[in-house]
Amino acid sequence: MGNKVSKGKKSSSRSGRRGKARREANRPDAEAESHLTQGMRETEQQDSPLPEQVDLLDEIEATPERQPDEMEVAVPVPAEAPVPVPAEGFEVGPINTEPLEPPLSGLAESLLRIRELEEGGAYDLSLERLVALQAEQPDSVVVLARMGSVLGSLGRFGEAEAALERAHRLSPDDVDIRAGMGIVEFKRGLYDQAEATLRWVCDRQADHGPAHLYRGEALHLLGRIDEALAALERASELDPDNPRVYQTLGMVYDKRRDPEQAARMYKKAGELGRR
Repeated sequence: MGNKVSKGKKSSSRSGRRGKARREANRPDAEAESHLTQGMRETEQQDSPLPEQVDLLDEIEATPERQPDEMEVAVPVPAEAPVPVPAEGFEVGPINTEPLEPPLSGLAESLLRIRELEEGGAYDLSLERLVALQAEQPDSVVVLARMGSVLGSLGRFGEAEAALERAHRLSPDDVDIRAGMGIVEFKRGLYDQAEATLRWVCDRQADHGPAHLYRGEALHLLGRIDEALAALERASELDPDNPRVYQTLGMVYDKRRDPEQAARMYKKAGELGRR
């Protein structure tokens, strides 16, 4: 009977040891479950919005949705151009606020170039270009007048008078055409006729320099010295850099028996001629 009791204790002892072992074996699962639960709680806390975020979300939800055509569009404002700063040692001059002169027309530009050729003595080339312009604009008074002037400089007086007469018929009161006619008359030696024509021009346009010059020369050759002096002095005021004016004035003062004044005029003519 004592053996049975002892056997029962052993069985009970072994059973207790097996239960303890099972509990110890299951403990890691419990700890893992505990760690997993704690991690899920921390994740939920991180995912949950902060109080400030909750307020912002509430404000966005409370704002009515705007249609595309109601949305504000930012218009870019052009940046102002930088103001140039002058380099050290340089001064910025005053800004010209006057309107620019209008560009020359094709005809005016061509006539300006022809005038420059005349001043350089290239009369043949000037005439060639004028003939081309006259073919394009046969009734141009300006072109005809210039042709008359160039032909007269070349000594082709008959052709010059024909061109000027045609221009005069187209524009009877044009002072430049009448001046051209008077200059051709002077070059032909028709001094009385030239003086009358050029006087007509000077009476109507007092600042016509060439008309005063050639009239003064015509008066000088006609022996009308005092009238010649007045006309040539006026020409010197209008064209002070023309040596021909002072050369003729010197001859007039010689006729007036004023050698000192004549010498001054000749000297002035020589200085201008050397420029």
